[in-house]
Amino acid sequence: MRCTLALFSLFVFSLICVNAKSMAEKKPIDSAVKQTIHKIWKFKTSKLIATDTVVKFQKIDKLDLTNAKFLTVYPDRNKKLSQQAGYEIVNNTIVIKGQDKEGNFVLKIKSFTANTLRLIVHTSYKSKIDDKQMEVDLLELLFEAD
Repeated sequence: MRCTLALFSLFVFSLICVNAKSMAEKKPIDSAVKQTIHKIWKFKTSKLIATDTVVKFQKIDKLDLTNAKFLTVYPDRNKKLSQQAGYEIVNNTIVIKGQDKEGNFVLKIKSFTANTLRLIVHTSYKSKIDDKQMEVDLLELLFEAD
């Protein structure tokens, strides 16, 4: 009986190992992003993409993604007046949670390395003229690892 139980336990353990290995090989595209993006990023430059749109952009000094559930934005070097919001990474996009349903924005990850993060500020909103859903890329932001 003990021998049978030991063999059964060994069989179950080997199934778990094989299953874990096959799951590790089938990583979603975002897994590398989620593992390396969670650090503090210092703002370097911005570039206006939507030239026919008026963009009011609050200065960002640092973007803190060390917490996997909440991002923190520091508008000045003294880390005063920080703003925090829930987020998740979906399809290489940082989706900010808790925004209103009339208009919101996401941060599309254009590119990143261990030292740089390039984001596109993308917004969607309802047009007040014809109630049509509008989408536009506004800004490109470049950050460096702090």
